[in-house]
Parts: sequence; structure tokens; C-alpha cells
Amino acid sequence: WDQDLFEPFVDFQLDYSGLERKLLTSALQDVMSGDVQPGTDRSRLLRERSVDMFSIAEEAMTRCIAFTHGYGFAEVVKCLDQFFVEFVDQSKAEIASRRTSQQGGTSGASASGDLSDLDYTSEDWSDIQSLLHLLEAVRTFKERVGSFETKLRNGLAQVHSLAQSARQNPVGFDISGTTRGAIHLLAQSTLNSVDLQALLDQVDPA
Repeated sequence: WDQDLFEPFVDFQLDYSGLERKLLTSALQDVMSGDVQPGTDRSRLLRERSVDMFSIAEEAMTRCIAFTHGYGFAEVVKCLDQFFVEFVDQSKAEIASRRTSQQGGTSGASASGDLSDLDYTSEDWSDIQSLLHLLEAVRTFKERVGSFETKLRNGLAQVHSLAQSARQNPVGFDISGTTRGAIHLLAQSTLNSVDLQALLDQVDPA
């Protein structure tokens, strides 16, 4: 009876990747929106946006497990990969445009390659300091990406355990929040893809 009950929802679950990608694209636009004033602290802005980015990414992982019981994990990894790539590309473009606007004051000594008479102004030192802060913000972002990848791997390990239980005991395995029939439908769907199996193999202790 439970397969008959859940079968109408499978089509929506199969559309998960498209729905998730649209939601993440909209969320990224919200994060990157807003006017950035010339004097804005870029390192602080990057940190604040990074906090929002990882919060959105964790929500995506939670949705994947709730909506597809983990069978959409291969799709959420692809969506999040593109999500972070677009964030990095847009952030780089913003920083590059700021640097370009500040290139007009290059001294003749630096342009000719002779640095012996180069005299840094207070603005130069301030710019160097802001770039160092920006590098620190980028390093922190990189570390948080590593931590988030660990969370993804732990979530995938839970999906691996579920899939293994379903294979070993298809009639008697227990799962919280749904039924064996619902899981059977997902296991027989295109969400249970070669890409998903490749990910599951990465966390297989064997």
C-alpha cells in the first residue's frame, strides 16, 4: 500500500536537481545583491557572504536528505559545486574591478621596474593591509569549504548505510521518517544512478 501512496511523489523527487539548482541560483543572487560602496571593506564583505553561503549549502544538504532520503546526493553535490564556483567567480570579478580602478596611480618608478626610489604613500600601505585582510578571508573560506566537504561525506556515509541495509534486508530494514516502499521506489528510480554509486563507493569501508 505504501508504494501506491508514494508513487505520485516520485516525479517531483526526480525533478530534485532542477528545483535545487533554481533555488541555489536565487539564493546566490540574494547574497551577491546590494550596492557595494567604493570604501567597503572587501574582506569583511567576503566573510559575511561566506557565512550566508555555507548556511545555504547546509540547508541544501538537509533538503536533499528530507526530500530524496539521500538518493539525490549526487545531484546536490553537482548543484553545490556549481553554486560555489559561481560565488568564487563573481567575487573574483568584483575584486578585480576594484583593483583595476585603483591602478591609475602607479608611479613611474614601479612602471619602469626601478624600485630603488619607490616611496609608498599612506594610501599604498592601506591598500596593502586591505589585501592582506582579503587573503586571510580567502584562507578562512578555503578552510570552511574543507569542513563542509566533511559534512557532505558524513551525510553520504549515512546514505551508504541505508542503501546497504536495503540491499541486505529489503523486507525488514528500518528507516526513520518514511516507509520501505517509499525507499524501494527511490532505489528503482533514476536517482539511484551510476554517479550516486560512485559516491557511495568512496565512503564504503570495504
